[in-house]
Amino acid sequence: FTAKRIVFLDSKEPGKSEERAKKVLAEVRGGLSFDDAINKYSDEPAEPNKKKSDKTALVSGAQIAFTAENKAIAALKVGDVSEPVKNFDGYSIVKLISSTPKPPKDFD
Repeated sequence: FTAKRIVFLDSKEPGKSEERAKKVLAEVRGGLSFDDAINKYSDEPAEPNKKKSDKTALVSGAQIAFTAENKAIAALKVGDVSEPVKNFDGYSIVKLISSTPKPPKDFD
C-alpha cells in the first residue's frame, strides 16, 4: 500500500490533536485537496527541498497489524480518506494512494 498522511501531534497543542484532525477532515471533505491539507496543517516536517505532501508511506501486508494507522490504510479503497486515527503521539488522517494486489498463495 502507498499512502499519504496528515499528522496532528499532541505535543504541538496538548489535548487538541483530535479536534484539529476533525476540522481538517471536514475541510478535505468540503473540497480542500489532500495534498494542500498536508502542506497547510500537518505537524510532520517536510524533507529538505520538498513539500510535506511529497512524502508517502509504504506499508506492506506484514506491517498492517502493527499500528492503528496501518489498519486504517488497509481498510481504505484507493482514493479514500480515513477518519482521524489515534496513534501513539496524536492523530492522523490517511489517504490511500495505491494498492498492489497480493500474489496468489501458490505464487513462488
